[in-house]
Amino acid sequence: MKQEMKFIGLILALLVIALIAACTTKVAVPAEKVTAPTAAIAPGEGTSPAPSSGSSGGGSSSSPAPSSGSSGEGTSPAPSSGSSGGGSSSSPAPEPSPPSPSPPVVAPSAGPAVVNLGTAGNFVILSKSGISTTGTTLITGDIGVSPIDQTAITGFSQTMDSSNQFSTSAYVVGKLYAADYTPPTPDKMTTAVSDMETAYTDAAGRTLPDATELGAGDISGMILVPGLYKWGQVF
Repeated sequence: MKQEMKFIGLILALLVIALIAACTTKVAVPAEKVTAPTAAIAPGEGTSPAPSSGSSGGGSSSSPAPSSGSSGEGTSPAPSSGSSGGGSSSSPAPEPSPPSPSPPVVAPSAGPAVVNLGTAGNFVILSKSGISTTGTTLITGDIGVSPIDQTAITGFSQTMDSSNQFSTSAYVVGKLYAADYTPPTPDKMTTAVSDMETAYTDAAGRTLPDATELGAGDISGMILVPGLYKWGQVF
């Protein structure tokens, strides 16, 4: 009886082992079915999966290595020579623009021939009849009168120089001369007045003036360009 029980127990143990083996066989997953899926790579990300040598088990295929100059699905093209990383390519340097042509140089108008003032040009005011001021004047340069004497210079409160050849005034940044001062001033003034008269005759004989009666005779504060100006009145 004991032997029969042992035999039955052995048979049961074998059945249990067989059932366990059968269950294990039914739930076992073939190795090729559990391979991890290949991650898809969006084009242009600049990375590609490393190609594997040979093929993996279970029917999965390996991605081909990217060829130079071409791009496959899921792979980014190999960067060309001279391009920066990240798939972007550098643009060629722009051509320098040619320099702008310089504007033509226009020479200013020469104007009429200059009137030769002679020694009269050494004076800013030169008169044959007299010079007067109200006391608010400031003159820069020499002034003089001839053939009239020094009494024709009024309002300047002039002070005679020790040489008696000229005088000075607080209203004049320069010297004052008159025909009755000590020589050589009389001859100097006679020559200056003669040169003034010659210059006046030259200017008065010229035609086609650039302006007539400019400022109605008052040209104070004006800057006159070279030209011929005429007035029919005293100013």
